Amino acid sequence: MPAYARFAAMTACSTVLMFGLMYLNTYSIDHVFFSETRAYMPC
Repeated sequence: MPAYARFAAMTACSTVLMFGLMYLNTYSIDHVFFSETRAYMPC
């Protein structure tokens, strides 16, 4: 695997993981909704 492809895969994986981890602070499943701010934060 070329170095830049591996770097892009690692970046994409960490971005998706961080996006998911931001929802761990929610108290109830009703509070989970898409937020544009939360989409910007992992990048």
